[in-house]
Amino acid sequence: MSIILDALKKAQQERKQTTTKTTYTFKNPGQKPRWVVYGILIVVVASVVGYLYVKVIVKPEPPKAKPVTIEAKKIEAKVESIEKKAESAKTLIKTEMAKPKEEIKVAVQKTEVVKKEVVEKKIIAKRVKQKTPAPRKEPAPEGQRQDAGLKAGKVDERKLDLIYNEALKETQMGRLNEAKRLYLSILAERPDHIEALNNLGVIVTNEGNTKEALFYFKKILEYKRDYAKAYNNIGLIMMSEGDKKLAEEYFRKSIELDAGSVEPYLNLSAHLRGERRLQEASRFLEAILRKGIKNPALYLSYAISKDELNQPTEAVRYYRAYLNEGSGTKEERNKITERLRVLEEGQSTKNR
Repeated sequence: MSIILDALKKAQQERKQTTTKTTYTFKNPGQKPRWVVYGILIVVVASVVGYLYVKVIVKPEPPKAKPVTIEAKKIEAKVESIEKKAESAKTLIKTEMAKPKEEIKVAVQKTEVVKKEVVEKKIIAKRVKQKTPAPRKEPAPEGQRQDAGLKAGKVDERKLDLIYNEALKETQMGRLNEAKRLYLSILAERPDHIEALNNLGVIVTNEGNTKEALFYFKKILEYKRDYAKAYNNIGLIMMSEGDKKLAEEYFRKSIELDAGSVEPYLNLSAHLRGERRLQEASRFLEAILRKGIKNPALYLSYAISKDELNQPTEAVRYYRAYLNEGSGTKEERNKITERLRVLEEGQSTKNR
């Protein structure tokens, strides 16, 4: 058995040695086999073909459009709105350009009127500024102001009184330009001279220069808030300009400050008669008549109120009172006499 086993071991050892030592030998040493070269060429060709296929033949897919968002919709809506407004503007421009030449002419005329008014206002403001010096903000009381002025030698009150009386004479004689010059010379010395401001305002009102007159009357109220004549005169200007409500307020304020002055009563009564508030106009005049004030203009105004109220007895009485005062022009007296005759004949016929 040992001989057989030894033979088997020897055979196994020989097989192992044969397997380990057997290698492939090239016929030509140093020459690589052909299949290796061919394999490398195939790989290179395949790489080139693949690259060309991807770049040339296979086109990349276009990017997908993003979904429309809410913001995009808002922007589109705004663009549409702007386009509509642009169309509306174009239409409006075409409409304006298509207006007739007459309308354009009227617009130009209105512009010229406005320019003229502006120029006139500037001229008035310049004249007033040149004529009237700037007033003191807080004038001292009358007595203190006179004393201080005389002591300082700045204001000679006696001289101003003489100039004022001279201006009154010039006004009565109808020489209004000279009167204005004298009043302005007073204001150059005393910008807060109330009577000079008021009389100057009355003169320019009668000349039709209501804007300059308002300047003087309102200047009075800056110095003396309770000056009744200024309120009455402003009321007259408001009435002439058609502002009846404001005119009534100024007349009532004047009466409130000076209940004994006849003129604001007459003006307010005339205003009320113009609005056909006849009973109210009559009551205002009765209030001042009860104070025993005798005034021809008051008699005439009250007679007219009673005449319009169809109260001939009172109308006749006060028409006669007016004629007895001897006031008014000849033409005015003749008209009142004729009206008085008609009323008296009507009373006689009624009594029969």
